[in-house]
Amino acid sequence: MALTHLASIRHEPFDEGKSWPGGGPYELVSGVAHFAVEPEAEANAAITDLDRAERHRVQDGERQEVRFSADFRVLRPTEATGPTNLLFAVANRGRFQAVPFSLDTAWYDPDQTTIEPGDGFLLRHGWTIAWCGWQWDVISGPASLGLAAPEALEIPAAGDPHPPSEGRPIEGRPIEGDVRVDFTSDVPIADHALGDSGPQFSFHSYAAADVDQADAVLTVRDTVDGERRVVDRDRWHFARDEAGAAVTDDAHIRLEGGFEPFRYYEVTYRTRRSPVVGTGLLAVRDFVSFLRYGGPAGEWQPGPGVSAAFGCGNSQSGRFLRHFLHEAMNLDEEGRPVFDGVLPHVAGARLGEFNQRYGQPSHFSHSGIGSIPPFSPAGGLFDKQVKAGAMPRVILTNTSWEYYRGDAALNHIDPTGTADLEERPGVRMYLFAGADHLGPSPVKATMPVANPVNDLNSIILLRAALMNLVAWAVEGIEPPPSRVPRLSDGTAVPPEVAVNAVAIPGVHRPEPVGFPRLSVTDLGPDTDLGLVRLPPKFGGTYPSLVPSVDADGNDTPGIRFPELAAPVATYTGWNARTHAPGLPDALIQFAGSEFPFPATAERARAAGDPRRSLAERYEDREDYARRLRAAVSALVAARHLLSEDAGTALERALDRYDRAVGDRQS
Repeated sequence: MALTHLASIRHEPFDEGKSWPGGGPYELVSGVAHFAVEPEAEANAAITDLDRAERHRVQDGERQEVRFSADFRVLRPTEATGPTNLLFAVANRGRFQAVPFSLDTAWYDPDQTTIEPGDGFLLRHGWTIAWCGWQWDVISGPASLGLAAPEALEIPAAGDPHPPSEGRPIEGRPIEGDVRVDFTSDVPIADHALGDSGPQFSFHSYAAADVDQADAVLTVRDTVDGERRVVDRDRWHFARDEAGAAVTDDAHIRLEGGFEPFRYYEVTYRTRRSPVVGTGLLAVRDFVSFLRYGGPAGEWQPGPGVSAAFGCGNSQSGRFLRHFLHEAMNLDEEGRPVFDGVLPHVAGARLGEFNQRYGQPSHFSHSGIGSIPPFSPAGGLFDKQVKAGAMPRVILTNTSWEYYRGDAALNHIDPTGTADLEERPGVRMYLFAGADHLGPSPVKATMPVANPVNDLNSIILLRAALMNLVAWAVEGIEPPPSRVPRLSDGTAVPPEVAVNAVAIPGVHRPEPVGFPRLSVTDLGPDTDLGLVRLPPKFGGTYPSLVPSVDADGNDTPGIRFPELAAPVATYTGWNARTHAPGLPDALIQFAGSEFPFPATAERARAAGDPRRSLAERYEDREDYARRLRAAVSALVAARHLLSEDAGTALERALDRYDRAVGDRQS
């Protein structure tokens, strides 16, 4: 058993012992899970550098194992009399502050140590919910779940397929080699950590092996996929800034004159750290296996058992789940299935640095190992898992923003951009039309956006997707067909076409060069081994295709929110960054736009707005409510909205109408 024991276990009533209708009271169990895996076991063979990690001889003296540990949290119903469904939520950068699929939870607070229940959707359905650490770079603490990963060590060996650093390796020392760190900022900064740290998160860094290394390279570019320009080596140092002075620091980089906002910096250098990043995949696999099948005698057990296990993850965490299946991790060391169903959300068509030497799990790179094929189930994304067996049911959901980012269409359109791909059995894909990456987040108020932001909430559609996934995995009930942009029906178009299709006055649009294009990237012949060659070699770009729009500028394909079926505004998955002198106007990360309809035809004509006014669309509030009820009923009938959420959908869209009419009359 790969999970050997639990430590520092704490039990406490959840939400002050509140009893949830349908689920009863819950308890929160927290602690540290300890793991030991056999590096030679077939189930672990895909993990980069596991064979180089420090080994411990087991008691029988014959076998050796690699050890690591991870923080965990489990919410379990204390009065459950039989097995429950398990939802494992992949912690996004260590976060665990809200019950997944809940409405009315606050945005992430870095100091928050409690878990917000929100409206308690999963709690009302009696689910067991779990998280555990999987990122070596997360700083473990009361508000974050970390992973204590082993280091990969120098072990000189003749004919090694992935040799240690050049020169004279010192056996037993972490492997030295080249790492690349890139970053951008919305404000001027004097220095930056050598990792993915930023205003909201702090992570462990890849320390420089030598602060004086002359061959380290810093580049700058004007757009995310623009041309790289080398910065003179004498202008920057491995140092942090203190009151305007440089202080040598192997975990930071400092540029004379500072780093400019909105530019993209990238530093390549030699590091002296080499964590076995892929042990995070093993931690998730083996912790879920423990919750599902039980663990070593004498350890705390998760209750009356698990009837079915499901994995969910948003953004980075969704890419992790895609990578988990890509590496065929859904079978534990004993050959038992881990997940029955997996729901990655807003992950686009990418993987990540989750099983790579010198990987940064938190980082999202446009030219790293997570941005190379395979992109799609039809293109081989899950082939290794299918061959190994225990391929779970998968539902992939994205918003419009991931399409404008330049990659989501590669889930279902050929990388040449010339044909729709055949849908694979056991996989569904849905576009949540008009929504953006963040939804209703207060973070948007701090972002340098050029247009009013969009706050459509995807959770109300995600709940239905989850229940469809459960019915599919447990009862064999097929979910609704995929609903995504297609070339065959003209609903997949270039971003410039969609953005300029409707001449809404006063709108700030990204320039064509400001839309990201995923580069064709060559990182060397050993990427399958988790080893990359730096610097990358770039070819052309993959096609970028987005949803087509109607006469209002609202997305036509995908699952349309009630707010799009009975709209009071144009909702887009794109927004522009505030203009910066000397730089092209670019797509801003994560945020969409909302452009209210004019109140009357007269106002529309006066503003030069081609969209029909509110007065022309709806006679009065009752007329609007009638149309809205029809839209909600259609979504329920199509199984894209749960009947229990129909009232909430009606209420929220009606509130939008009331605010729109009130704003126009004021």
